[in-house]
Amino acid sequence: MESYASNNSEYSSSEYNSDRIPATPPRGGALDWNAEIRQDDRFTLLPEGDYVFRVLDVDRETFIGSAKLPPCIQVNLTMQVETPDGPVRIRENMKLCEQMEWLLCAFFRSIGLKEKGKPVVMDWNRVPGARGRFHSKPGTITTSEGKPYDKNFITYLDYDASKMPDEGFRELDDSQEELPF
Repeated sequence: MESYASNNSEYSSSEYNSDRIPATPPRGGALDWNAEIRQDDRFTLLPEGDYVFRVLDVDRETFIGSAKLPPCIQVNLTMQVETPDGPVRIRENMKLCEQMEWLLCAFFRSIGLKEKGKPVVMDWNRVPGARGRFHSKPGTITTSEGKPYDKNFITYLDYDASKMPDEGFRELDDSQEELPF
């Protein structure tokens, strides 16, 4: 019997439909042609303020480049943010290029893995589970096609252990998808 692994779930060949697509795709995976859909919006616009976050996951992909940035590795962070209404899951993408070094430094300082003014080798293996803080300010940006959309403008704050909560993070609702910034 053939097996197929996707999103940490395994499917045996008996779990495929006639088109060789998993009959029941994993959460966060591909949808069937006639699948029921219900989630209208995955984005959470945070009110302005300071937030504590915890990095849940780190993955990487290749960024093909743009008019402003060269082709490079893109790091995709999934983070849990504590809000007054409960925890939410968000995504932050960082390009590993010289133009974005300031953001990488700010992120690593926010989780306590870099000291201001001192060089550091980025150790992505230490990032999952790390906690830090950022300031978010809601705003709107316009795409190159002229379409406006809401965005959380984030400024990472230097790590300060005294501002980290003593208690752990609240449990996330597993039905909530990852939310992009």
